[in-house]
Amino acid sequence: MPNPIDFPKLSRPSLPEMSVEDAKKVGQKYAAFLTSLRVEILNECFALRKAKPLSEMCADLWYIEST
Repeated sequence: MPNPIDFPKLSRPSLPEMSVEDAKKVGQKYAAFLTSLRVEILNECFALRKAKPLSEMCADLWYIEST
């Protein structure tokens, strides 16, 4: 039987220590990013509104709002 490959053990990098204020700033930036992404998705859906039947459009918007 062949010897198994000896893979090196990988360790997770540790996260840097963060103050509460820094964590809040990161959270606010992440929330702003998600909001802008949501706006872009909604704008794209509205741009496609004329090309899609209303029932499909409503289903898309319901999915976006529920996630």
